[in-house]
Amino acid sequence: MFETRRSPSSACRGTAAVAGLALAVLTAFGQAPPAQPAADPAIAARLQATAQAFRDRDGEAVRRAFATNFAGPLRIPKLARSTLDQVLDAAQTVTADLTITETHVEGARALVRADLALGFTFEGGGQREVKGPYLFWLDKGPEGWTITDAEPLATDWTLAADSTTVRWEDDGIGFAVPPGWGRFALAGADVRRSALFVTPDLSGTIGVAVIVLPIPVPVKTVAANHHGIAGMYPGSRFIDEAETTLAGQPAVVTHMELALGPEPAWVETAMLIRDGRLVVVSRSVTPAKTAPRFDSEFAQVCTSLVVEDRSAAATGAPPVADKKAYSNQRFGIGFPAPAGWVLQEMDEATALKQGWAFGVHLRPATGESYILFGARELPASIALNVLQDAEMKNVAAVADGVTVQDVKELQVSGLPARSWSYTLNLGQERKRREVFITRQNLLFFIVADAIPPAAYDSVSAAVDRLLETLSLANP
Repeated sequence: MFETRRSPSSACRGTAAVAGLALAVLTAFGQAPPAQPAADPAIAARLQATAQAFRDRDGEAVRRAFATNFAGPLRIPKLARSTLDQVLDAAQTVTADLTITETHVEGARALVRADLALGFTFEGGGQREVKGPYLFWLDKGPEGWTITDAEPLATDWTLAADSTTVRWEDDGIGFAVPPGWGRFALAGADVRRSALFVTPDLSGTIGVAVIVLPIPVPVKTVAANHHGIAGMYPGSRFIDEAETTLAGQPAVVTHMELALGPEPAWVETAMLIRDGRLVVVSRSVTPAKTAPRFDSEFAQVCTSLVVEDRSAAATGAPPVADKKAYSNQRFGIGFPAPAGWVLQEMDEATALKQGWAFGVHLRPATGESYILFGARELPASIALNVLQDAEMKNVAAVADGVTVQDVKELQVSGLPARSWSYTLNLGQERKRREVFITRQNLLFFIVADAIPPAAYDSVSAAVDRLLETLSLANP
């Protein structure tokens, strides 16, 4: 969904698309047991040369260090490249330090744990810092070692080295650990918990992830995003999708080949949604031509998975009520839900995970269409046309062939605004309308998805009613 923390410009991605891709690729970023430093000095040399390229703001050298389909935490290769270009172009200074703490090499694959400190400063005093332990995957091809992925490690929780089970009490989730596999905990803006396990030879991974969805979506909507994997990761291939059962709940399983390094990985992803939690168990096998493998280990994790009922009825907590109006005194906001629509406030923790100041989700009585209203703080006051251009560059990284239509300059509650629409396919075809409204360095945004596109007229009319009644007075 809407996001600016990746770069000094704004970006917007569909939540279902992000979740679906995260699930597809998380297990490709497995973790290995501790090992001695690599015998091949070219691995360390590649990583240190990449850090130097960042310090030199040499975008071409940085891109050469990474595989073509590198995506990292952004999940989408084209979006990662676009963000890299935006950041390096805008940055006035760049600092980069990398200290390797652990290296594991098996044939043409390597997994490196390193402490990373990457900092950027921008005009107007804006700053961005990426700091902490990371896992780097590297694969060796005809031109030597390239970085195929990187993921931040969690620093606020760990997986016990000798445990046979994992229990996440806060989420009511538990499962068995594959015996003899390496284990680490990953972090991420869109992930609440993520445990990943990897075979000693680095050829297989199993991951379990929990994502709190910022908006309600059916599990098949999430799975549908895997159908378009080839368009986002060139050389990849969607295989099939089927209904199944996981933790006693209706679930969906998909199979695909995911091209990250010289050899594509075979990926199986089983997912369910319960009480707003997207729970995923996934395995990958590299190279794909050797799949399927690790059937017993994957079955052990799946059959042992427990996902407790955390609904209001089960926990005794007050239910999240549908509302007919929203107000926020801190930001001076108020509006009634359009006729025929209901709204729910996003809890603060979920909004902050997305990098939003707040979030409100609106939905009609029937169907999968939705409207999301929220706000983000910008590093400085930015013109609406610049924000829209940055937004659409990132949308183009998610879906090909997107054409902007119906661009309109508006006044909303006495503030400048811009509205536009476009059609895109994120596994499900939808027509989207976006509205940006600025008040100093605060950006209010509306993302309205009509699913299917035939519902666009009614969804757009609801947006118009929202804009007509929206109050954005300075608090």
